Amino acid sequence: MSGEPMPEAEVAPEWALDDERRLRDPRMAKTALIAGIASVVLAPVVVGALPGAIGLHSGRTHLRTRLGSRGLAWTGIVLSALGTLLAAASAVTFGMILMLVLLQRSAIEQARGWVGTHPEPWSIVATDGTTFSPETTRGSIVLIDIFAPQAPVCRETSTFFAAFAAAHPELKTLSWAPEGGAESEAFARDHGAAHPVAIGPHPVGDPFIHVAAKPTLLVIDAEGVVRAAVLGRYDAEGLRKLVEEAGKERQENGKRK
Repeated sequence: MSGEPMPEAEVAPEWALDDERRLRDPRMAKTALIAGIASVVLAPVVVGALPGAIGLHSGRTHLRTRLGSRGLAWTGIVLSALGTLLAAASAVTFGMILMLVLLQRSAIEQARGWVGTHPEPWSIVATDGTTFSPETTRGSIVLIDIFAPQAPVCRETSTFFAAFAAAHPELKTLSWAPEGGAESEAFARDHGAAHPVAIGPHPVGDPFIHVAAKPTLLVIDAEGVVRAAVLGRYDAEGLRKLVEEAGKERQENGKRK
């Protein structure tokens, strides 16, 4: 027995070693992980969806065709999916912001077209029975604050408007909630309104029917001409300047006549 030669150990062929190395190659898993991290980081600027797609593809390919590093691949897949979802959410958010900006610009341009025009026949009756119309307000400057209780800015502007109306009884002032109910009047009163408040729809034409932004302030001079249309936030000083300008317009028109 001792004289018999020992059998030689079998050596795996080179092609088998290459297959083993390829099956355990972690590069696809690493690519998935790196792409996933990049996807999450870049998600706020929308482009995170691109590395997210790369990470998902690399991770899935690794799981189907490779051995080992499966935890690494799964981590890359999860991060890539998360980054892709965040990028999609960012895209929707940016799209909504862009739409709001464009709508706001369109509304502002439309409001500028109201200035210098006579409103179509209109009549708004406040809850206390006071009627606002071209006939009842002729000879006085009219301020109409069109508001909505659910609009956050209205909480601030309604307070300014109520204080200004109380300090200037010579003006015709009205707060109007076209889509509101009893809660709208309560909102105005809670914010200091002692002047007339109207709620719900009333027989009005252009420009009233086109008011979408809340708040919107309309300033109508003593001759019934719209002198200012302010969309959004304003303050007491702004109100004072608008009334002064409306008064000046009347004086200048009187001189021309």
